This record gives sequence, C-alpha cells and structure tokens, in this order.
Amino acid sequence: MHTHLPNVPAFVIIGAQKCGTTSLHGYLSQHPALYLSPNKEPLFFNCPGDGSPPPWNDLENYRSLVASPTDYSRLFDGANGRLTGEGSTMYLPDPSAPGRLLQASPGVKVIALVRDPGARALSAWRMWRRASLEPLEFKDAISSEVSRKLAGAGYGRDYVENGRYLRHLDRWRDALGDDRVLILKSDDLGEQPVSTLIRIFDFLEVDSAPALTIDLARRAVGDRVPRNYRLAAYVRHGQAAKFARSVLPSPIRSRLGAAIKTANSFPAQSIEIDPELLNFVREQLAEDTRELAHRMGWDLATWLPH
Repeated sequence: MHTHLPNVPAFVIIGAQKCGTTSLHGYLSQHPALYLSPNKEPLFFNCPGDGSPPPWNDLENYRSLVASPTDYSRLFDGANGRLTGEGSTMYLPDPSAPGRLLQASPGVKVIALVRDPGARALSAWRMWRRASLEPLEFKDAISSEVSRKLAGAGYGRDYVENGRYLRHLDRWRDALGDDRVLILKSDDLGEQPVSTLIRIFDFLEVDSAPALTIDLARRAVGDRVPRNYRLAAYVRHGQAAKFARSVLPSPIRSRLGAAIKTANSFPAQSIEIDPELLNFVREQLAEDTRELAHRMGWDLATWLPH
C-alpha cells in the first residue's frame, strides 16, 4: 500500500509532460535545502502500491518506473534532513494519483508546469519518436490516441488529453487544496527563471536566495529523431541490442550506438508539421484553455487556434 513508507516526498512535480519538468527537476536539485530523487519519473503513485506496476499494455515505454514501496522509499535515503521531492509527469492525468500520494504524504505540495497544448503535443510526439517508441506519424498518432487508450495504454502518448490541464488540475486542487498546488507556465520558467524559482522556493518554504546562483545551463534538451523508425527500434530494443550487450564492452557499445543514432537521425526542429494539426489539438482543448486563462488571470491567446 501507499501508507507507512519510511521516506516520502514532501513535494512532487506532477507535470505536465514536455513542459520543462526535467529542467525544473535539475534546478531544484541544486538548492541546498532540497533533495530530489535521483530517478526522475519513478511513477510510483501510478502503481497500485502492492509492488505491481500499473495495468498498462505499454510498460516497456516507462523504464524508470519504480513499483516496489521499498525501492521507492530508498530513492530518498540520501536526503539527510533535506526536504524531499520527485518528479513524475504521469501523475497529473492519472485520477488515482492524488489520493495515493495524499495517503502516503498527507502534507505534500505539488508543482505543475503547463504550456501551449499544441506545442506540448508535438514535443511529446518528438520525444517518443526520438526514443524509437512511436511508430506513427504525428497526424496518425493523434488519431490513434483514443483506440490506444481503450486498448490499455498508459498516459504517455495521450497527445491531446495530456493538454487538458484544467480538468486534471482541478482534481489535484480538490484533493490537496488550492494552497498546496502551484501552477506555473513553462514559458515563465524559461524566460524569467530567477523570479519563477523564487516563487517555487517561497511555495516550498525554503530560502529563496539560491535562485540567484542556480546553474540555468543545466536544462534538458532533446533534438534528434530517427530517420528510419524500424531501424532505430531494432538497434535500441531488438535482437541487435541484446546481441551487442552480450559480446561488446560497454565503451565500444556506447560509441557504436551513438554513431548509428547520429547516422539514422536528424534534428527534430526540421520536421515539417502542418500548422493545422497543431490547431486541431488546440481546438480540442480550447474550452479548457479559456477557463484556465480565466481562473489564473493569464493571457493564453497564443494557446488557442490561430
């Protein structure tokens, strides 16, 4: 179960996926009073709590998952009195996650980053393509979202639904209360990092002065996608990978893998995406976006179809 864990997080970055959470995880880990799990995306509160994983049919896509309560608790063994935290972006859309987290850590606070849902969907698709775990083109992946979900897939490739921020955030605010849910725009983290980090440190009730010395160069960047998906998947996850692990020393294996990846990939930003596809995503989420803008007092006109 999710109760009686020796170590639990005092705060959690709950999402949204592809909204700057990895960069934020890196920034917060530099604060001397904070200790973040070295394993980002443990996804423990997506799990039932009995040591079994979520009932998803694509678990191979979630390699950082920690289902064991004992193993999860050990993620925070190095805290030494510091405030503990972790980041798992599949918590935001999971209806079961707020209750599970609250059961384990009754006083927990959560942080959510959000961005233009069209750009977020495209970025998520590029991430899965880069990992050789998305065989479909962007248009087809969007069209297949519902059927994948009905077949039992996890939340990672919910390109449209993961951008329905307000619906998910309302669930978290209902469970924890508004004062324990901090919602920020990822653009603010990128464009005004110091003032945004000060807000976060104040929210966590730790000294805000370290915001002035955080190394902002430590941000996540992923910039290439496979030219040939089948080849990339075979090299990374198929028999070729298993054979290489059995016969090649790790340094040689790493260099060979990097060379193949470079030869079989190109910059993600060079992919031509029909703007109407991004507007299709934005249109599906327009009502949610408008209500989020109203509640937060934000101007989100660029997040709407245009």
